[in-house]
Amino acid sequence: MGVIVPFFLDNLMVSLVALVCTFVWGQKAKKEKSMRSEKHLRSVIICAVIVILFSSQTLAGTWKTIDPPGARNTGAWGVSGNSIVGGYGDSLGGHGFLYNGTSWTTLNYPGGFLTEAYGISGNNVVGSYVDNSGYMHGFLYTIPEPATLLLLGLGAVMVARKR
Repeated sequence: MGVIVPFFLDNLMVSLVALVCTFVWGQKAKKEKSMRSEKHLRSVIICAVIVILFSSQTLAGTWKTIDPPGARNTGAWGVSGNSIVGGYGDSLGGHGFLYNGTSWTTLNYPGGFLTEAYGISGNNVVGSYVDNSGYMHGFLYTIPEPATLLLLGLGAVMVARKR
């Protein structure tokens, strides 16, 4: 997922090179009172080649296939930090997923089917699901924090001990 930062930096570099080339070309044109001289044409060609070379670095970034185990098809729709959300289909239907770079969490809206997660921000995931009547709805899922899971686990142990 290191594609986003290099992509931004490459595009920033391309913009800076294009800006500098345009400035230099404009200054030369003012001095020589002409924009059609061979010198200007060479400058424009050199700048264009530099911009093309820098922009090709964007395409040479890092690619990684993202497929949950057993998925037949996958779409990744949102990213926040190391977390990626999306949807996938397998032999059981359509599901949403949350991937943190090492582990997969399947997201299935309770009582719904064809769940897909479209975006993530912090601990909040948004997406859609289809209910049993065939209607699509949006959802907001809050990822439980580890402390919350620990408290739930301790509560379950305490209830079990009292019985």
